[in-house]
Amino acid sequence: MIGSAGGAIVFVVSLAGLAIWSVAYCTFVGHYVLTTLTDTSAGANDVEFPVESWIAWWWKPVLCLWVLSAWCVPISILCLPLAPYGFFPYTVAFGILLGAIYPLSLASVLYQQNWLMLFDALVVWRMLRHLRAFLYVLTVTSMLIATCATLLVLTAQGGWIWLLLFTLMLPMTFLMWARHWGRLSWLALNHVPSRRKRKRRKKDHGLGECVEDEAPEMDVEEVTESLGEVAPPPVDAMPNPPTVVEEDEWATDKSPYGMVDFESEPIAEEQDPLPIQKPLLSMVKYYDERANREATEAAEREDTARTMPSTRRQPPSFRKAMFVGMWSFLLQRGAFRAWLNLAFMTFAGVLLLTLMGLFRPPV
Repeated sequence: MIGSAGGAIVFVVSLAGLAIWSVAYCTFVGHYVLTTLTDTSAGANDVEFPVESWIAWWWKPVLCLWVLSAWCVPISILCLPLAPYGFFPYTVAFGILLGAIYPLSLASVLYQQNWLMLFDALVVWRMLRHLRAFLYVLTVTSMLIATCATLLVLTAQGGWIWLLLFTLMLPMTFLMWARHWGRLSWLALNHVPSRRKRKRRKKDHGLGECVEDEAPEMDVEEVTESLGEVAPPPVDAMPNPPTVVEEDEWATDKSPYGMVDFESEPIAEEQDPLPIQKPLLSMVKYYDERANREATEAAEREDTARTMPSTRRQPPSFRKAMFVGMWSFLLQRGAFRAWLNLAFMTFAGVLLLTLMGLFRPPV
């Protein structure tokens, strides 16, 4: 009797802890995923996770779950023709369509900053123009998700080694999913696929050699002009300098010193300038101008954020966009800390589920 009561208490406590854990886990996952996605799509190689209260992140998991739930019903309806063929074809088709549509919709919502704008034609068109990168990212992220699902099944069947692998693989999947789709968004929104121009060469049909266009030679006539001798301009005669008579320093009869008459200028009396009256400072006017200036700056930032960036004609190579700095992202300080935090929380959630399974009351 006592054992069953203790098991029921452990089950109830585990259930309450699982509820609290679910809220906290979804909040941290939404924060890490959206931060990685937005910073990577802006072209940043290093992702900086802001240090603030996790309560301020409440809208991030709500946004991610809202976009996910909005597409579940339409995609399930599209996959209904595969239902007669079994559960596996239906699940695979549902997962592939959801994995392809969900990031496009999330990118549209983040760009438009409108939760109801689930599909932006310009954003989707730019991302689909890079078809090779899109298919690569979809394949890699699908493989990561499939690996996590396989490890989860093996963990449910038993074995602590699979549990440890699952706790490390699931956070890595979240971070690498956001990293891949963020890099694709950066590539799609800032670069246009380049089209190689074929060099046109004019060939001689008879000889098969390249014919180069040469500029025609022009006859240059040499023009010579006889220049007459021009007399140099007359030079004004310089006046003879005055002769200076040197005086004998040993002479006793010295010539008197010359005196120079000068008129003394009247000294103007300094007058004190009129005092300048400083305008009185109006606090109301100051704060009004400050509020108007801040509102103008905020409106300019809003317009800049909503403006589609101009595309560049020379996009980076596929290797540079999808491989350089991609997998080493997990070794960055902020990403590694986020990876460890999510791994610890994943392990705690699995333990709570295990306790609920062990102490489940008989039905």
